[in-house]
Amino acid sequence: MPVTEKWIIDRRYYERHGEKIRAQKREYDARRKAAGFKKLSYPAGSAQMSWASMKTRCLNPNHSSYFRYGGRGITVCERWLESFENFLADMGERPQGKSLDRIDPNGHYEPSNCRWATASEQRVNQRKKFSIREPLTGIMKMRGEIIENY
Repeated sequence: MPVTEKWIIDRRYYERHGEKIRAQKREYDARRKAAGFKKLSYPAGSAQMSWASMKTRCLNPNHSSYFRYGGRGITVCERWLESFENFLADMGERPQGKSLDRIDPNGHYEPSNCRWATASEQRVNQRKKFSIREPLTGIMKMRGEIIENY
């Protein structure tokens, strides 16, 4: 289907159902507001963005990286969950070119296990990943995936 035809079909759908879509969005926004959610916007590269991202990775099962953090049992200390000010008091402002890193990749987000680190420092500090070539297909997979299949 040419792009112009797809655009016409999409436009027609929106013309027919646009008010319904807008009403659903308004209802969704109203539910979020009633539940206490706020639309947050933090400056990119700020300590506040790092703090919010850390909490989301550990606490939100719908986040794409949750399985690497909250799903593995990585938690955020109670003090940092209480407020951004506590996080800022412990960690300080985020230095240029650095991001939040856990010293022990299997440890929790807490003052004694976190630091601001460069990308190269974080690469050295990663969990060890065991990937091997699957014998039958020759495709690289994580060791656990291959063992589960046999």
